Amino acid sequence: MKHWMRATLLVAVLGMLTSMIHAEEEAKAPKKDRPAPPPLEEMTLSGKVVEKTIERTKKDGTKSEMKVFALEDAEGKQIPLPVPRKVKGSDAAPIDLASYVGKNVTITAKGLKQVRKGKKDGEEVTKLIPKEITAIEEVAAP
Repeated sequence: MKHWMRATLLVAVLGMLTSMIHAEEEAKAPKKDRPAPPPLEEMTLSGKVVEKTIERTKKDGTKSEMKVFALEDAEGKQIPLPVPRKVKGSDAAPIDLASYVGKNVTITAKGLKQVRKGKKDGEEVTKLIPKEITAIEEVAAP
């Protein structure tokens, strides 16, 4: 009986030592760095600004509404627009997208351009993702 207890105690101690050694090795190993985000490209988009209201339900069951703006191009595709923010170091107010709802505009923005394979053979689909609106200009209807 004593031999079984000693053997069990020895295995437990060896297990603890092994786990401590592995923990020290992991602490010494450098953490993997996240890749840098891709640089934002300058893009010009044109179309009509539309407003959508999204209803969200929180975990506690309460509902809230959120206004979201999108740019509808000539083909009817809607490109979600980012929330305009105040530019650091500038006294200018952020762009008010609500005043452009229903109007044709040209938007200059910085964002990402994603190119993926389409469903058909050799087809490429380009998705524009504006991240920061730099200027907005109202244009006459085509």
